[in-house]
Amino acid sequence: MVRLLIMSVALCGVPTSGQWVLKNGEQVEKPCPSSLQMTEKARMPQGCVAHQAGVWLSRKKYTDYELELVRLEEKIKAAKAREAVLAQRVADLELQVKVTTVAGACPPCKCTRSIVTSTAITTGVCALWTLYKLQ
Repeated sequence: MVRLLIMSVALCGVPTSGQWVLKNGEQVEKPCPSSLQMTEKARMPQGCVAHQAGVWLSRKKYTDYELELVRLEEKIKAAKAREAVLAQRVADLELQVKVTTVAGACPPCKCTRSIVTSTAITTGVCALWTLYKLQ
């Protein structure tokens, strides 16, 4: 009984029509949808009461959110492009470091024996020539 009284009082205060904003900005009076008309998606005129939970936005707020979404998507694309450029720059610098620190392509020379031998022979010949000239 009390529940019926509360429901009837609540329904008395519910508006029967609301303002509908057209694309050109013109406002027209439209009847509010009943709970039976609100199945999956319902378009609500401004000032009407929603009989189901959901997100209800005015046209201006919806378009503002759409513009914000587009702006954020562009910002993400720019950040990803910048990230790709920086990743390529890092790869180039790593390659440059590898190129500048690479050891020589020639294997190490094992020619110390021939150098010592050549030096000994040259020193010996030089010493013999010096002794020959001194006589």
